[in-house]
Amino acid sequence: MHRKWGMALVFVALAGCSASDDVPLQVGADAGIVGDGGVCTNAVRDGAESDVDCGGSCAPCADGLTCGAAADCTSLSCAGGVCRAATCQDGTRNAVESDVDCGGGACGPCALGKRCGVATDCATGVCRSGVCVEPTCGDHVKNGTESDVDCGGSMCQPCGDGHSCAQPGDCATGVCHAGQCVAGSCSDGAHNQGESDVDCGGPCGRCGEGKACGSAVDCASNTCHGSLCVVASCADAVRDGFETDVDCGGPCGPCGAGLACAVAADCASLRCVSDDAGWACAEAVCDDGVRNGSETDVDCGGSCAPCGSGAACGSGDDCASHVCHGGSCQSATCFDGAKNGGETGVDCGGNLCAACTTGQPCAASTDCVSLVCNVTCAAPSCQDGRLNGSESDVDCGGATCAPCAAGRACHDGPDCSEGVCRSSYCQYATCIDGVTNGSETDADCGGSCPNGCSPSKRCSVDHDCTTGRCSAGICQSCSTDIDCTSGSCIGGNCI
Repeated sequence: MHRKWGMALVFVALAGCSASDDVPLQVGADAGIVGDGGVCTNAVRDGAESDVDCGGSCAPCADGLTCGAAADCTSLSCAGGVCRAATCQDGTRNAVESDVDCGGGACGPCALGKRCGVATDCATGVCRSGVCVEPTCGDHVKNGTESDVDCGGSMCQPCGDGHSCAQPGDCATGVCHAGQCVAGSCSDGAHNQGESDVDCGGPCGRCGEGKACGSAVDCASNTCHGSLCVVASCADAVRDGFETDVDCGGPCGPCGAGLACAVAADCASLRCVSDDAGWACAEAVCDDGVRNGSETDVDCGGSCAPCGSGAACGSGDDCASHVCHGGSCQSATCFDGAKNGGETGVDCGGNLCAACTTGQPCAASTDCVSLVCNVTCAAPSCQDGRLNGSESDVDCGGATCAPCAAGRACHDGPDCSEGVCRSSYCQYATCIDGVTNGSETDADCGGSCPNGCSPSKRCSVDHDCTTGRCSAGICQSCSTDIDCTSGSCIGGNCI
């Protein structure tokens, strides 16, 4: 829009010349029109021009052309040496704005005290003598906080029927419906049309307890005291008002067993039953199909049987699972911190949960990690006839029990009495198993083994040694061939 405006100005500047004007059209540095210095129409940037034939003493330049100052541009906006298109944030009154960056229809409305041409140029909607002014309740314009022209809002008088409104207070009747003030009625939720209180008294029906009144006829109780409607008390030892029995039922507290009632809500037990004498409140029991007494849900919890999963509860004692969470009984699980379901201990034992540790209650050996149940789970021992604890086989092996005999299960050598565990079973001692066992005095030598022990190996008697020399439990080196039962003595060893 601003580029067109700039071009239009150039067009107007040139419109004064016609084909009949006897002004020669010059080309080149000296070209120009007589009277303008010969520079504004010569298609050359010269003189004081900021761009070709514009700026300086010539017509302002269009958007995008070179400029030296705001006056060089049709938009009056020169930034970085280039004419910029007019905007509503350029800090300049340009284009169609009525004041700097506001008004004119293209930009937002102007604030108080700013220049304006029409009412819509102003945020207040009021333009007087070319200036935006404060709204008033007599300016014949809907502005400020008004809900309609010169009425409603926080400053002006309430509006009459048919005028626009945003809230009840905008209307003289106090009733705003679908954005419009409407006439008062006895069901509009407002205090109007001579009512003594909201929608009651005066021309409307009688008011209830606590409502404002001007006389007794305004009250359903036919009693107006201190400008308020009052009713019978629930503590006056008299059956009055809407009570079903003396000071109970109806608007009063519930009645106890045996007292008169009209509906279940009149009774503390929520049971109103009939007999020959009429309707009376019955006692609360655990099979009456009503949540009453100390029950946390219908016929369960409190003094009744525990409730099932999903029923309301106040504590774990109200639930069969002994778990109450978020006001509801939860299903039994193996990690709820309670002994429930088929568990023998807390979260252990039974058919579903993990076995119990020492000290937890049990019913069978399978309830216990130790597989030993004596009312409670016993700690593993090396005499309980069970494979438990760290044992590799029943009552042997592991870190706490004696090593296992040959043929018993094992994890490693220390589990076995002969120190040899192969294929998960303890082996008999041999003279080739690499372990000191049986009658051997050292690994695979001495004792009943045919192999004598070499020097530095352990021995019990001379015969245990290849040198035939055992001293202080250690086989000694040979010194001559005589020391060897066979072969020769070389380097202290019998060869």
